[in-house]
Amino acid sequence: MVDYMRRASATGEPWSHVSRHLLGLRNGQAGARRWRQVWSDHRLKNDAPAAVSAQARAAFSPELV
Repeated sequence: MVDYMRRASATGEPWSHVSRHLLGLRNGQAGARRWRQVWSDHRLKNDAPAAVSAQARAAFSPELV
């Protein structure tokens, strides 16, 4: 999905238009709220999708990063 976001942003589409589909991915799991917060953070919109993905994974489950 990160590759798809990268390709979309290369064509001028904000990657946040793609990332909104990831918001419910962790629904019902511990850490899901923080996962959504990272992907929705407007301060990260200029960062690369891979960097935001790494931050979201770290926020959701620190042992996975």
